Amino acid sequence: MTSYPDPGEAIGGLLNQIAGQLGSPVPADLQAALRAVPRHLFLPPTLWLRDGNGGHEPCDRASDPDRWWRAAYRDAPLVTRFVESPDGHRAPSSSASMPSIVVRMLRALSAEPGHSVLEIGTGTGFNAALLAFLCGAENVTSLDVDPELTRHAQRALKACGQQPHVVCADGAGGWRPNAPYDRIIATCSVRTVPLPWLEQTVTGGLLVIPWDTPWCNFGTLIATKQADGTAEGVLAPYGSFMLMRAQRVDVELHRDVLRDGQKPERSVTQLSPGRLPGRTSMRSCTSASGCRGRGMRGTPRGKRRIRGCGWPMTRRRAGPAWTTTAGSWRRSRSPSTAPGGCGTRWSRRTRGTWPPAARERHGTGCGFPLTVRGPATGCP
Repeated sequence: MTSYPDPGEAIGGLLNQIAGQLGSPVPADLQAALRAVPRHLFLPPTLWLRDGNGGHEPCDRASDPDRWWRAAYRDAPLVTRFVESPDGHRAPSSSASMPSIVVRMLRALSAEPGHSVLEIGTGTGFNAALLAFLCGAENVTSLDVDPELTRHAQRALKACGQQPHVVCADGAGGWRPNAPYDRIIATCSVRTVPLPWLEQTVTGGLLVIPWDTPWCNFGTLIATKQADGTAEGVLAPYGSFMLMRAQRVDVELHRDVLRDGQKPERSVTQLSPGRLPGRTSMRSCTSASGCRGRGMRGTPRGKRRIRGCGWPMTRRRAGPAWTTTAGSWRRSRSPSTAPGGCGTRWSRRTRGTWPPAARERHGTGCGFPLTVRGPATGCP
């Protein structure tokens, strides 16, 4: 029988991995939280690990405990469950987030003892436990739409000694009974930010929300609620999360795409999608804003307005979190090349870097300031 290593040693190794990703030591409060909340307590007996061929293979704790334990304390995301569609396609439906991304988002959230926090997407419960340690369990509300995940998270949280308020509910509507909140954080991505999240955040409160587009799933919105009801912040260059269920499109290949008598064909390309709009994930993310439902409208030079069925955003050439070093935004006459594109296509002629204060909080990379103004009208 194989015995597990010392959890303290495993957590120390994980902290070193995270520090390597961040380029700096993990903040002291987050180190304490990670040591108080062992990750393995929140993982199911079977994990799905990359098989080296683009797929996943099961790793069972009972039959291969050493491999399971190494996976639990590796700085990598872990698929915890799959779902199979009627046409036979299998896709991950739940996962344990990459620990270094968890730390980046919690660092951006700046949650402190006594802060009221709403988490959208309980998942395994690991992030909820960290928030409970940081702010006090009585101040944390965590929502998940899946009853099975909610029950598993509640059991794991109890075993860990952290018991925030966990509710099985659709997170798109927030949770008004415990509102308002000083902080809102999502562990799923969105294509339009639900207005209730903004309404349930106090003035000066922070929202940390992963972003998604039909073209690229990448980036994290970090915005501060303003006195006039808007929110302003940046899109940080990290984070890739599963799309919120309420915003997933119910499309099946055989039911909705193929006509009678048609048979699908499959082909493979070695060309990375990230190379099409540019060389970086952030370029892919921002280029994707030309997709249907978030078409870009003509606005004054130096601005880019993104409209959709949620909050419109204004990207400015320069701002407190973005330093312009050369060039400007330029409007192209050609139509958008993004899938289903509409509106005006914009190309980048600006390169920039985060100021030191922004790099310390959000990490290196590129980003842009944005303004959230409220629900858009006239959505296509």
